[in-house]
Amino acid sequence: MVAEGVREPELFRRVTGREYDREYGERASARSRGAKFEENLCMNNAALLRSALARLYGYNPEEMVVRNFADEVPGVKGVRVIRLNRTRQVLRDLAAGNEVPHLLIQPQLSLPIELDRSFVEYVAPDFMVLDGRTNIYRPGEMKSFIIREGRADKADLNLTRRQAAAQILALRSECVPYDLAGRVTSAATFIFATPYGLSPAAPFEDVLEGPIREIGRAIEVLRAARRRLESRRQQDGARLEMLYDEIPVSFQESCLGSCIMAGECKKKMAASGRVLGDEIGDLLGEDISLERAVELLGGAEPENPAEREIAERLSDGASILGSGEPGTGRRVA
Repeated sequence: MVAEGVREPELFRRVTGREYDREYGERASARSRGAKFEENLCMNNAALLRSALARLYGYNPEEMVVRNFADEVPGVKGVRVIRLNRTRQVLRDLAAGNEVPHLLIQPQLSLPIELDRSFVEYVAPDFMVLDGRTNIYRPGEMKSFIIREGRADKADLNLTRRQAAAQILALRSECVPYDLAGRVTSAATFIFATPYGLSPAAPFEDVLEGPIREIGRAIEVLRAARRRLESRRQQDGARLEMLYDEIPVSFQESCLGSCIMAGECKKKMAASGRVLGDEIGDLLGEDISLERAVELLGGAEPENPAEREIAERLSDGASILGSGEPGTGRRVA
């Protein structure tokens, strides 16, 4: 879906013929809170945002120069290329030693998926702040997650850190033509909310070496997915929904919370141990169905070494749990 640029609800409708009737995406309440938090920080020439960042980066908040690309180029559709060109101009000025803004709000970057940049993903940090220590911009995110006792919830940080990691990689890529990429570090800036209303907590920097590696690996996977789709389309150029039944499924527990197609893919795996969880799926592998596993647990004769090993492990598990007599399939009274 990412390789095709297809929205998940749209693909679900094309594949199943019905609309997705469950909750999808960010909850409206969370989205509204996040939008209000960002609005508060960016109003009055980003007064609250300037005040928060000035303490961390050694600026006088009253002297910070701000460019807000959301104000310069408002809207959603058709604005990314214009904002990207303006962001690149700022980087050119920085490389040339010209005066540049201290703070960019809603700048636009692009992250190449293909090495020749024939396919890119557009990435938009909430802001980028000029770090005087390295003389380069540092991507930043504003989130309405609540800081308690100086810490944010780990689950809240997880996706946000990966989001920022993609921004760092995109900034490095954009800096290459201006010989600035070496200045871009692996750190990003985060501003979360205090428990008291929607006021900002003290911003902090986080080094994202791990998430950057994860995003790098994701780019490789996405590139490989594009190659596989191209291979399948060589004869008739079929649309993605027409290829759905041909594409191998790799259903995992994590799919249920991250992909709108999880329920449909689970149906494809109905005979597999994957429907009982990742551990059972790993135990049985791709070659032994649930039905055959039940037969082996009930005492059926293994037909090959793989079945023999699994039969032994199933028997051991049943003995440990005390749920049956090995090889009999009978429950213990």
